[in-house]
Amino acid sequence: MRLLPWLLPLLLPLLLPLLLLPTPGGATCPNGCSKNGVCSLNNTCTCEATHMGADCSLRRCPNGTAWADFPTATDAAHASAECSNMGTCNRDSGRCKCRQGFTGAACEIMRCPGSVESGKDCSGHGMCITMQQAAETVDGQALRRATTYAIWDAEKIVGCACDAGWTGYDCSLRTCPLGDDPLETASGTADEIQVLDCLCGSGCAGSVQLSFRGQATTPIAFGADAATIKAALEPVLLSHKFSDLETFL
Repeated sequence: MRLLPWLLPLLLPLLLPLLLLPTPGGATCPNGCSKNGVCSLNNTCTCEATHMGADCSLRRCPNGTAWADFPTATDAAHASAECSNMGTCNRDSGRCKCRQGFTGAACEIMRCPGSVESGKDCSGHGMCITMQQAAETVDGQALRRATTYAIWDAEKIVGCACDAGWTGYDCSLRTCPLGDDPLETASGTADEIQVLDCLCGSGCAGSVQLSFRGQATTPIAFGADAATIKAALEPVLLSHKFSDLETFL
């Protein structure tokens, strides 16, 4: 078919864009998508999930529940965010640089007190636990009642449960012995008297031990008299510099 000379100028504007379209094998993308994506026919990169950027050369960092963000509705916030919105992403390594006081691959958890100063969580004198763990734990010392806690920050905010003998938010302070004030004169107060009764039926055998401030007596026979019990208690009380044993015996 032979085109009429006057028809070619009219068809050329329509044919030219078709001639310039890339062929399926001829798409060219920036930097070949850095081998981290697929080049589409419109010469743009579709990056893998781990990379981003026009040429897919930038690494993405891990996501975590955002510490702070803009709400999307009433009581709807703390969406997933890169570095949990508490750090900056190193686009070369794909690792988060967390703000001071935060840690985790996605900066998703607080540092436990004492870790920066001593290099050990809770100064090496306690256990670092989340609020969820603290709610469910009963240790008879600092955590006395079990409950539940399961909202967005339940496994993000942490604190110290100190070992016996230590206190403070970071467990860096020693505790001192506790006891009643012997000079207390308020109405209704009186000296404390502790009575220990060992009761059993016929054929009793064995022994008991008494402890004071973490130190125990030697075994005391079940049928020991007052003098024997006093002799067993004396080394324990004297080690704590109580000279007036009659106060206690």
